[in-house]
Amino acid sequence: MAIRYRNVLELYFSGRLSMLIALREVELGIKDSVDENVGGSRTQFKYNKPAEDTMIAIDEDKDLTLMKHQKRVLDFVASNWSDEKVSALREHYGFRRATWTMIAMQHSMTESGIRFWRDGFIKEIEEFNLLGETKYELDKRKTLNFIEQMATESDLREIKRKVEERMKLSN
Repeated sequence: MAIRYRNVLELYFSGRLSMLIALREVELGIKDSVDENVGGSRTQFKYNKPAEDTMIAIDEDKDLTLMKHQKRVLDFVASNWSDEKVSALREHYGFRRATWTMIAMQHSMTESGIRFWRDGFIKEIEEFNLLGETKYELDKRKTLNFIEQMATESDLREIKRKVEERMKLSN
């Protein structure tokens, strides 16, 4: 999971995410129109509307929609953070690829303080479903986090009992 967030942050802070969005929009605008009408006559009610077709393709493209969502979320979260914190993230995830130690020295902070900023940023963007996960994946991740971090022994016993009941039902 952390690697997927790191990849999105690298795309965003290096400026490649905006470039990929523009590139995908151009790709969707280029149509390879091949006449598949083997019979030789022209089809009726087939109107050539390139602008509308392009707009529909852009609206329905899942990859483009996800990239635009990621950019909007990261723009929003970054706008609510101080310039110093955002610049520290940009130095690490952008083209410079500075280490956390170098960034900590530049900002007169400890390395753990800089990593705390990073973790806080990732925690904020997690709330916006940045990776486009399905509801099942989100619920599964939340459940696993609960089991690993907060569940008490009585919670775990109850979970075990429910899992055993579910296994009996599926057999």
